[in-house]
Amino acid sequence: MKYKLHALIMVSLLWMTSGVTAQTELQFDGGFTTINDGGIAYLSNTGNLAIITQQGGGGGGPTRLDIYTPAGNFVQIVQLSTVGLQVGEDFLDNGLAGLPNGNVIALTTLGNVHEVNSATGMIVPGGYGGFNVLAALGAGAETSGFGHDPLTNNLWVINDNGNPFDTLTEFSDTGTVVSGPFFALPGNLNGDAEAVSFVPGLQTMFVAEDDTNSLIEITTTGGLVQTLSLTTLTLGSGLFVDPAGIATDFAGGRVFVSNKGDNNGNVMVFSVIGDQVLVGDINLDGVVDLNDVRPFVTLLNSGGFQAEADINQDGSVNLMDVAPFVSLLAN
Repeated sequence: MKYKLHALIMVSLLWMTSGVTAQTELQFDGGFTTINDGGIAYLSNTGNLAIITQQGGGGGGPTRLDIYTPAGNFVQIVQLSTVGLQVGEDFLDNGLAGLPNGNVIALTTLGNVHEVNSATGMIVPGGYGGFNVLAALGAGAETSGFGHDPLTNNLWVINDNGNPFDTLTEFSDTGTVVSGPFFALPGNLNGDAEAVSFVPGLQTMFVAEDDTNSLIEITTTGGLVQTLSLTTLTLGSGLFVDPAGIATDFAGGRVFVSNKGDNNGNVMVFSVIGDQVLVGDINLDGVVDLNDVRPFVTLLNSGGFQAEADINQDGSVNLMDVAPFVSLLAN
């Protein structure tokens, strides 16, 4: 089944950080069986969305990835394999994140982190993860979502161990605790954090909160940036806002929120309008030319980040940006 364009939403929201403004662009209905509390990931290699859904819903069927374009066009359905999982273990209710290679990071109901091939649904042997987060989170921990930072390759995991104490803990790509825990909902401790997504470039995170149905922007140290209410959105007859997952495509200026607020679920798409970035214009003189070569090399050597130098727009400046930078100069 395919997504259908459901409604155009004209409500405007404001991101104060770095002068970034966001407004709802469109919201389209899902053809999946049920979204439940499934996560959503943006696949930067194809520009598509991967959404965890469950055939039959309510524990009634297998977990799968529904792949769609951001415009709502169906691509494929990928059944998530149970090979490598324990009996009763699945990927539902714990979030999703995209990797630059087109695969996804998934977190199981038992706290195990795995890289999953988004085309086959199989766990990638020796891929990202291979560790468990529950032991480090402590007794009674229960995960509800996570976010992936493409700059550090670290994971930020939500411990949904009962209101009002939902917390975020940062893990390295080998499972070592790097920072945290701290409150996932500063200034709103009575909420329920469902999902988190990183914003490359700004180095902030968006937390989807489903008690007040808000997006809460926080810093990597847990500081509150702002709270954006979604309850004012008019989604159409029979629909309401109940966020389940969140994904960001900052290079393309979009934020995606999977919403379980009707029988099957739907996806809300927000356009992000911020400071204009001319990719390749590292010296910020308004043109891409040979004068940008020296500052580009300086950034490569220093390991620093600048949006204009992130030529392939994967959230970091490294040797993978060299070839596309040369192509820009040649054109």
